[in-house]
Amino acid sequence: MLLGVVVGAAVEAGYWILSTPGQSPRDAPRHVGEQIFSPESVIWNFILLGGLLGFLLGRFASGEPAPKTVRRHRLLSFLVLLVGALIGAVIGLLSFAFVWTQTHPGSEVRDLVERPDVLPSSILPLVALTVVGATIGMAVAAYLMESDMVTRMARAVAATLFGALAGILIYGIAYAAVNYPQVPDSPAYFLHIGEGLNALNPLEFFFAGFGGFVGLLVSRHPWRFYGVVTLISLVSVVTGFLGYSLVVTLPRVEDPFRPLALTLFVAEAASLTLVVLYSFYTIDVATRKHWLKVPAGATHSRYFVPRLAVQVPTFNEPADLVLSTLRSLMRLDYPRDRLVIMVLDDSTRAECAEPLEAFCRENSLRYYRRRDRVGYKAGALNYSLQFVPDDVDFLAVVDADYQVEPDWLRECVGYFADENLAWVQTPQDYRNRHQSFLTEQYYLADAYFYRTVMPSRNEENTIIFCGTMGILRKKALLEVGGWGEKYISEDAELSLRLATHGWDSLYVNKTFGRGLIPPTFDGYKKQHYRWAFGGAKILRGHFWDIVFGRLSRRQSFDYFVGSAHWFEGIFVFMLSAILILLGIGELTGLELATHHSEEVLLIGLVPFFLLADGLTRLHMVMRENMSLSLRQTLRVLGMWFSVKFSNAFAATKSLIGFTLPFVRTPKAPDHKMTRAEAVERAVRVTRFESTMALIMLLLAFGLSVKLWSLWRALGSLEPARLFLAFWIMYYSLIYLAGPLYAYKSYVTFRPDDAASAPPIVTGVPVAG
Repeated sequence: MLLGVVVGAAVEAGYWILSTPGQSPRDAPRHVGEQIFSPESVIWNFILLGGLLGFLLGRFASGEPAPKTVRRHRLLSFLVLLVGALIGAVIGLLSFAFVWTQTHPGSEVRDLVERPDVLPSSILPLVALTVVGATIGMAVAAYLMESDMVTRMARAVAATLFGALAGILIYGIAYAAVNYPQVPDSPAYFLHIGEGLNALNPLEFFFAGFGGFVGLLVSRHPWRFYGVVTLISLVSVVTGFLGYSLVVTLPRVEDPFRPLALTLFVAEAASLTLVVLYSFYTIDVATRKHWLKVPAGATHSRYFVPRLAVQVPTFNEPADLVLSTLRSLMRLDYPRDRLVIMVLDDSTRAECAEPLEAFCRENSLRYYRRRDRVGYKAGALNYSLQFVPDDVDFLAVVDADYQVEPDWLRECVGYFADENLAWVQTPQDYRNRHQSFLTEQYYLADAYFYRTVMPSRNEENTIIFCGTMGILRKKALLEVGGWGEKYISEDAELSLRLATHGWDSLYVNKTFGRGLIPPTFDGYKKQHYRWAFGGAKILRGHFWDIVFGRLSRRQSFDYFVGSAHWFEGIFVFMLSAILILLGIGELTGLELATHHSEEVLLIGLVPFFLLADGLTRLHMVMRENMSLSLRQTLRVLGMWFSVKFSNAFAATKSLIGFTLPFVRTPKAPDHKMTRAEAVERAVRVTRFESTMALIMLLLAFGLSVKLWSLWRALGSLEPARLFLAFWIMYYSLIYLAGPLYAYKSYVTFRPDDAASAPPIVTGVPVAG
């Protein structure tokens, strides 16, 4: 970091010498000292930016503590890299001087220093050639040294410089976008971009620093060029929008309307931040050149066949359903003397428990039934640990509705030859995909998680144990204190504790079993409500471990995003509530103002990005992996919208300390409903969403009528009123997803489809 500060100060000194004719290099230290005590000086941009990048580069290159000889090698490599950069920068400067003298007849190189009017008009090509030369010099030095560490540093520096240039360019585009429409008889749009870039003001340094920071962060990922461009551009645009709102438009709002504007700004900031976080995973999967952590490259021994227990927790499940699962487990291709099948039955109904107990007794399976249900599923799993034989070192968990392929254990248990591997997770998959409209969309939406998020997280050792179709090392489970009975999402919570204790995990992206999807909206909503409640409780209970614990930066990022995304509906509701207020004000003549009153198009940036990002990242992955059409992708996006607000309500309750009794996810309704029954039921289970959708639709209709009247009377319309009506209509569709998907699930439900689902096939990829 100190080196970065020194470099930043040196850049300021060099810039001062070049831009101030008659100054001697000997006066540079005095100038730098004077500028340090002048807070408004641009030197702080150089010093702070240089210090930040120097610290990040040093941290990136050093990694974990290393022996003294290794540290010396790193220091030597860094110095060689720095020398290469300086030589390249000098060559870049000389190239600029040569080109400048050739394009300015009668000029000499000394004119660059002696004439004060020359440098400002030439600063951009000067900086560009210097940066390019320094980058090439570092790349050549890294190539000559043939050092992996130096190569990583060169890639980090190159990505940082590229990010800085991208940040400056986006600043120029934003400058032109804001100023171009306001200038009458203005020249070409691209001249405004150059005008903004030529200003050399502190905002340019901010955008350069921010873009460089993002470029550095993504440099360690083997992404293709357009992936880096996409993320840096997205981050820069969002940051620019929020910065512009905070610095320029919010101060214009009059005091009576400032609370409304601040509320809108907070909702926009939170929503757009989540957009950027979600987009990381899709960009990672869609643009990654190669995967570094894959099962094919992991430690695996086909001769490693330890004694293993398969545990099947169940609670009031239909007996036939559980018996089908047990029969599939009895067909596992695993030595019988090394396999223990344990049924953990918490059922309170005799018709569910008695057939299971009889079946286990007849087939030499182990059956356990508690007198109470303390801790729910986690409690049952902890209770069973006292009955696990001492020579059993691994525990596999299977949900009661799953049918498992025979080769599951044979293919996966061999990875535990790696003694630091705590668990292996395979995808959840389903066999009743075509049972209703909802199951079809659920199947595809769930596949997004297992096709996109899990492979990306697997690279950084942050996958979650998903509660079924996973295998655990018993030693690791006992070391971290067993299953967390205080948490509804006990599987994800256990994953976090295992990662915190330094254990590794592995995701095998191949289907080995299929269960049942809740076929109607009731079960789907309850399931996600429970997951949202559990995810928020993990954030509440382990916040300090996630943010300041022993996790890596990427692990902290993954676990934080995994818990925080349940709250997104809160910010969407805040945005829609403000739009409702503005719409009511427009209809009633009540004057309301926000920070977008003058730049009305900006109020649409948040919903536009929410829609565009959701569609783009979902469709990129789904089209590549599952050949989905855009229409199918839109349906999956609607699935997310349909429970967004229910999830946010559950997460908020959990975060402030409410308790939630465990509710078993219903697997099937009693009968197929008529259309009238479906409408009534859909509205009843989505009261909030239906009410909000109705309010916004009526408001949009009222605004449309008023706009039509104004257009007929005046012959023109104000863009602000037109866009307000449009965005209110857009948000009404988000709320309408809930009742619409509920209705569709009831009228398309086919009760017999689950029983007639096709048999599972060995080796089928997840959700394929």
